[in-house]
Amino acid sequence: MIFPIFLAFVITFGILSHKAIEAFVEVRKGRVSPGIGNAQEIEALRAEVAALKQQMSSLHDTTTQYDISFDNALQRMERRVERVESEQKQVQRIGM
Repeated sequence: MIFPIFLAFVITFGILSHKAIEAFVEVRKGRVSPGIGNAQEIEALRAEVAALKQQMSSLHDTTTQYDISFDNALQRMERRVERVESEQKQVQRIGM
C-alpha cells in the first residue's frame, strides 16, 4: 500500500528535479544557457540542488526504515508459522 505512493513520489520528484539538475550541470561545465546569466540565479540553482540532495538523503533514510520494518514483520510472521506448524505436529502426535 505504501510502496505505490512512494514510487509515485520518487517519479514525480525525479521529473521535477531533472531540469534543475541539467541547468546546474551546464553552469558547472561553463556552458551557461542564455536564461541563466547572473550570479544570483546560479546561486539559486546551487541552493536548489543542495536541497534536492538533502531530500534524496531523507528519502533514502525513509526507505531504509520501511525496509527494516518490513523485514521485522516478515521475521515475526515466519516465527508464528513455525510455532503453529510445531503445535500442529504435537496435536497430530497426541491424536494418534
